[in-house]
Formats: sequence, C-alpha cells, structure tokens
Amino acid sequence: MPAMTIRWLSIAIITLCGLLTACMHGQMAGLPRPVPNEPVGEVVVIRTSSVVGATNSYLITIDGRRAWGLRVGEYARVKIGVGAHRVGVECFGGWAPIWRESGAAEFRLEPDRTSYLLVAPDLTCASIKAITEEEGRDWISRGKPSAQE
Repeated sequence: MPAMTIRWLSIAIITLCGLLTACMHGQMAGLPRPVPNEPVGEVVVIRTSSVVGATNSYLITIDGRRAWGLRVGEYARVKIGVGAHRVGVECFGGWAPIWRESGAAEFRLEPDRTSYLLVAPDLTCASIKAITEEEGRDWISRGKPSAQE
C-alpha cells in the first residue's frame, strides 16, 4: 500500500475514534436518582487536565451504571443515597475497540457529606481515587462543570 494511502487511512481512523469517544459526554440515563425523603450525600468526580487522553471522554459509572461522560478538566457532581457505592471509570479503545472499565473506587457515602474522586490517565487508561475536600475544591477551582451541571 502506498505511504500516502496509509497516512490518510491512519488520519481517518484517528478522527473516527475521536468522534466516537467525544460524543459520550454529559449526563446519561444511568445517573442514579435519590429516593424522596431518604438521606443523601454528594459525589464529585473530577477529571484532571492532561494532554494524555485529551481527545477522549471517560465514562463514569456509579454502582455499575453509566452516569456521565467527562472531558479533560471537567467535573461532575451528583446527589445519591447514602451507603456503600462503587464509582468506576471506563475508557474506549486499547487492543479491543470497546468501552471497558479501567479503575474503580469503593467508598461509604455519609448523609449530607461530599466525597471527592479524582480521575487521571494512567498507562492502561485511567485511574480513580478518593481525595480530600481541600484537594477537591482546589481541582474544581481550576476546572469547569460538565454538561450535566
């Protein structure tokens, strides 16, 4: 195959992958809704600003359901019922062109409290970890709300 054809084919594939992952953005149907009159807490998920993975949205899951997509430098907050929860991050691509979970954080949400989670690119896709309220507020001050805010 001529070098020019390979170059254009590569550009087309990269563009298509970027379009497929960029459209997964903002709030999704899996976002849990609090039960009326039940205690709730707040979860804030923050995605770092980085050149690595900059063209891709990361899908954030709550208790196994896709809740929203985050782009570089965005954060999202949601009120959910108190108790044990699992927040994960899914990425598109790798060796298989599918969405797959890369990392997750398990925690117990307390009434009227806020839990902060930070999503950052890593060697396989992305990692997610709990951070302090002070760290969370600092990241939020430098970020922007996601489309669901």
